[in-house]
Amino acid sequence: MSEKLLEALLKAEELELEELEGKQFYLKAAEKTLIPSVKELFKHLAYEEDLHSEKIREIYQFFQQKKKLPQYITKVSKKQFNPVFDLKQLEKVAGVETDIAALEEALSFEEKSVKYYQKLSEKIKDPKVKRFF
Repeated sequence: MSEKLLEALLKAEELELEELEGKQFYLKAAEKTLIPSVKELFKHLAYEEDLHSEKIREIYQFFQQKKKLPQYITKVSKKQFNPVFDLKQLEKVAGVETDIAALEEALSFEEKSVKYYQKLSEKIKDPKVKRFF
């Protein structure tokens, strides 16, 4: 395994711990909200965190064991989330200040992750791993 790839995967493993925290945050937020569509969104985000963590571990194990990566390492989520609310309209609902704050925090967390993985993909040469990130 190239040192750059190993380093990138180790950093990804560190981010995986943050994703676990993100998952816990999403599940806690899902428990607290009274709005079904927001509850569904948080549960979906927690599910996606699990998928991503699973793939990071899978890639790392393949390289650690010096095995050839499978043709397809990306996994398309079978669960699709189609938001049915508009944040501006959500603001009009009484008592959702904490939901809005949680949604804003979730958005910030996801933006940080996207930027990190985009930078990570620029360092990866293996097209299969690059496609994952």
